[in-house]
Amino acid sequence: MTLSFFPILLLAVALIIVLARILTRWMGADAPANDPERKRILAMVESGKITSQEGAELLDAMGKSSALRAQDAFSRPDIVLLVGVGLVVLGFFLPWVRVRFDALVGIFGRSTACQYGYHVGAVGWAVLIMAIASAIPIFITPSRYLYKISMLQVFLAILGLMIVASLLISAGDKLQVGLVLCALGFAVEMAAA
Repeated sequence: MTLSFFPILLLAVALIIVLARILTRWMGADAPANDPERKRILAMVESGKITSQEGAELLDAMGKSSALRAQDAFSRPDIVLLVGVGLVVLGFFLPWVRVRFDALVGIFGRSTACQYGYHVGAVGWAVLIMAIASAIPIFITPSRYLYKISMLQVFLAILGLMIVASLLISAGDKLQVGLVLCALGFAVEMAAA
């Protein structure tokens, strides 16, 4: 069974767009939960205890992940990021490309096999390691490096997506579902980070 490259790419783009719309609505519904904290920050700005810029930074930080807010419970963006990591891990163990052995036709007949993420070598393992490493900041919360950690998450997700995109392009018509799931997982990670 062959999978054509372009229908899968269109399906992945459509899924990313739909997922982004759902996540935008889903995360927007979470805003009123922090209403007392917002009022307290606004009162501090009005009384002159903090500047308006500091107040804006505090209000912006309320929307960040629970790791960046040093909370014990996972926030919705954290859960979405973990779902993205799960998609990459699942895709790593599913077939990435179909390989044909035409050189051995005379000996064994026409033969095909699938190449999984762990068969790709260092590139495949790098994809898995980047996905997992981008989720590690959810579990550690050093308050001095909050901004840098969130930027590290974004950087690792972008780098992983670039590697997977190059593999998607080189796979052509030999593309299988695992590589598409890896790309979708990194896109979900970027949206959540």
